[in-house]
Amino acid sequence: AICKLLKACGKSMDRDDKSHKILSKYIQCMKSHSQKFDFRIQVIVDEIEEMKNNQWQLRIEKEKAKKLDDIYREFQQQQQPSKSHSHSHSHHAQHAQHAQHSHRGSKSFVNKASHRQHAPHTNNTTTSTNHCEKMMSLVRQCLKAHNMQSLKQYLLQGDHTRECNRLWGEVSNQVFVNRAASHIDLYIEFVVQLFKQQCIHNKHDEFITINIAFMAINCDDSCGDCPAFTKYCGLFMAHLFHHALLPVKALGVFQDKYFSPDHDHDDNGHVNLEKLGGKKCKRFSSIVLSILKCLTQLKSENVLKQIQKQTFIDLEHIDEAMFHEHKSLYRIIDRQ
Repeated sequence: AICKLLKACGKSMDRDDKSHKILSKYIQCMKSHSQKFDFRIQVIVDEIEEMKNNQWQLRIEKEKAKKLDDIYREFQQQQQPSKSHSHSHSHHAQHAQHAQHSHRGSKSFVNKASHRQHAPHTNNTTTSTNHCEKMMSLVRQCLKAHNMQSLKQYLLQGDHTRECNRLWGEVSNQVFVNRAASHIDLYIEFVVQLFKQQCIHNKHDEFITINIAFMAINCDDSCGDCPAFTKYCGLFMAHLFHHALLPVKALGVFQDKYFSPDHDHDDNGHVNLEKLGGKKCKRFSSIVLSILKCLTQLKSENVLKQIQKQTFIDLEHIDEAMFHEHKSLYRIIDRQ
């Protein structure tokens, strides 16, 4: 709570030498006591100290999270026949002007806008929000009970499978950020089983284009709340690859969305890694490493061969130092 207060109000509180010394004293005290807590707390306190030393500016500004509605609208436009593209774009753009932004509550995402391909044009936002809240409530219950039956029953009601299919990126983000580490493997197993029982699907690449993209766009924000987020993302994708529920190109989509053109580029059009401090490369490398380690443990030779043959991983986005103890895994993605 103190860290959130300082993030929001530190600049206005640090108004003169006297207040600066008081704040510095408090932050040093926080750093000392943070050693008694987990790594996540230590990272948050370190970030506050960095902000104080940088005139209360984040060393790397967080990306503005894209609305889930925008991701879905892009997907819909890609699926429309060219003859109807113009009408579709105009229709969705009209509704998008009234859609609320997706924002984070206390360490969680709340979906505020989402359109459906065939759903009625009234109250879409409320319906989508209700689905997301209900899904999260059921996920919590199922993780406690070690049984996903109630979640499965909800998805099989009416048109819930289709309506909920594009919310799994948001639900997964919330689980990875908020749930205990011991629940992550169980949650991933739930998702795998729901895929196999056709309660989740990737028809027309919808799961990849919307959910994987959503996780990529919000990755930096989620990592600020949960340093293990990249590891969990890697495990999530690795299991879906292993069970042939998603193609490995999903990793390419994640990379494209994560290293979006919104960032500053150098004269050759490459991402300015010096300005980003290499943090994005480290995070993406952590995801790739997590995927490769998991697939190796699962003895998923076919998927590893597919990744070895891929051409979408840009080595400029890979921090080779992250693979220092796993050189054999680095050779899988190194096409030189």
